[in-house]
Amino acid sequence: MKRILIVQIGGTIAGGYENDQLVYGGGPRELIGKYLSKAGIGTNTLDIVPSDPNIQIDFTIDYDVLFFKNSTEVTDDDRLKIAAYLQAVNYDQIIVLYGNNPESYFRTEKYVKEVVKRKTIVFVGSKKPFDVYFSDAPIFLGMAITMVQLKEPGVYHVINF
Repeated sequence: MKRILIVQIGGTIAGGYENDQLVYGGGPRELIGKYLSKAGIGTNTLDIVPSDPNIQIDFTIDYDVLFFKNSTEVTDDDRLKIAAYLQAVNYDQIIVLYGNNPESYFRTEKYVKEVVKRKTIVFVGSKKPFDVYFSDAPIFLGMAITMVQLKEPGVYHVINF
């Protein structure tokens, strides 16, 4: 069975409402976990039981938090930590919840491409947090889950810049 890791870095995609305030990527670490757990993704694994017995689910999803930063605040030291973490974890398919700042993303992508080998990594970001009505976050996360399973090893993105 394939194992996919979703790792939290920060960004708008991880935002939401807390105490009636809109909080973006720098909010509490539990916020994104709350929304992923609604989809069955928690600190353990995704457990899907299809209603059609002909449908086979051949993957599990685990979740971890590396940082909780706005992408405009990610430093080069952070980028080194991200790249080292992604290379070190025992997963070949990784989704990175990141911000949608193009300059920050492309700098991070460069570090990751230099360090991480033989893994499929998909960065995902959105214009609106999970918790906002008509958010683009759930569809982008779904696209990332699909992409990480279909693409050859390399670094990709599903981000609404």
